[in-house]
Amino acid sequence: EILITHMEHHANIVPWQILSEKIGFKINYIKLDKEFRLDLNSAREFISEKTKLVSFGHVSNVLGTIHPVKELISLARKVGAKVLLDGAQAVPHFDVSVEDLDCDFYCFSAHKIVGPTGVGVLYGKKEILESMSPYHGGGDMIETVTLDGSTWSELPHKFEAGTPNIAGVIGTGVATDYLRSLDRPAVYEHDRTLGSYLVSELAKFKKIKVFVSSQENWVGVVTFAHESIHAHDLAAVCSRDGVCVRAGHHCAMPLLKELGVNSTLRASPYIYNTKNDIDRLVRAIKKAEELFL
Repeated sequence: EILITHMEHHANIVPWQILSEKIGFKINYIKLDKEFRLDLNSAREFISEKTKLVSFGHVSNVLGTIHPVKELISLARKVGAKVLLDGAQAVPHFDVSVEDLDCDFYCFSAHKIVGPTGVGVLYGKKEILESMSPYHGGGDMIETVTLDGSTWSELPHKFEAGTPNIAGVIGTGVATDYLRSLDRPAVYEHDRTLGSYLVSELAKFKKIKVFVSSQENWVGVVTFAHESIHAHDLAAVCSRDGVCVRAGHHCAMPLLKELGVNSTLRASPYIYNTKNDIDRLVRAIKKAEELFL
């Protein structure tokens, strides 16, 4: 069995479903509590000696909630399960130490850290990676090739068949260096301050519902829905005013079903945003209400 959650991005659901069909294992899902946080009691219910892998997001891409990572890793360790963390929404906002977390795998996308698209990072513990077989073959991942069989290169080349995304990796390195040059705690507080300001501004709209489970363990991402204006229509009005928001199910359809909506808008304040950007978004929402209501 493997254990994931109701909160996951499709990237951490669909691959396991495909693999399950191929080799046959059960997928269990950690449920949410009434405040739309991961329910640790649900995790304890599902984790057993049959659990081989626990995989979940470090931060929800919809709610911006920072999950109780160490508690979940501790539960996994008690039954000998491996842990994979999806850090796509965490790494941009605060420093992450894989040694401190003691996770077995950690991954994130470069475009979330002001890097290029089409490239990402997968960390794995050395002893585990050494015990694993390559997931595909090609140039540079082999040590020797004969007509009777092949042997593999040392890490990390064993998992990097063919010509890599050289430009993307270099760009990712530059983006990483840039983020590391910033005051990371200040970045985290900046994102949260703008997110809190947006939540307070959205509270002034009678027909907007905000989906933020808590502003304590939270990175400032604000997801909301308008009762009378579809998310895509509202996003289109925002776009015409030069405001970029994400509209739809955010690749998290199971979570949106839990929230009781089909689509929402997500504003993701980051280092390049200011309070003026929040004000501009609020003005765009007001304009949309004038158009549609």
